[in-house]
Amino acid sequence: MRLFVACDLPEEIREKLAKVQEFLKSEDDKIKWVEKENLHLTLKFIGEVEEEKAEKIKAALSSVKFRPFLTSVAEFGIFPPRGKIRVVWMGLLPQDKIIDLHEMIDAALEKIGIEKDARFQAHITLGRVKYIEDKEGFSRKVSKIKERFESEPFKIDRFYLKKSTLTPKGPIYEDLKEFAAAFQ
Repeated sequence: MRLFVACDLPEEIREKLAKVQEFLKSEDDKIKWVEKENLHLTLKFIGEVEEEKAEKIKAALSSVKFRPFLTSVAEFGIFPPRGKIRVVWMGLLPQDKIIDLHEMIDAALEKIGIEKDARFQAHITLGRVKYIEDKEGFSRKVSKIKERFESEPFKIDRFYLKKSTLTPKGPIYEDLKEFAAAFQ
């Protein structure tokens, strides 16, 4: 099974992000936009594991103790920053608490043989890019989003171990286990 660790987003945040996607859409571009219900903050991509390993992952993640914190969607970006665009994303600020949570998750999973991430950028993937016809026009739209996008702060007080099943219509996500903040 294909697993990852993520935080869900409040409905009002997903609505705003869906509007950003609509604003950026063009019939000439080939971008696979993430469905509104699938928008999330990935804390750790694990990949393919056996059922037995999934149980060990659940146990390891149960050891992660964190305090709830506030964050907000506050920046827009692309990966890579230079060259051919592959991913369109929105970032979260402040990043320090998200990075702390990611590092706790990484440390817990490293104990059961899952490699730590070399790099981590707190972001919400909006779309995966295959081709952009008008790069200058796309850049102008991006600038407008950077100037106008605002999000109310929202609380991160839990994360999930999720299973991703890839289908021709897109991924289907299933929560395998919820991990709530230890300190409320």
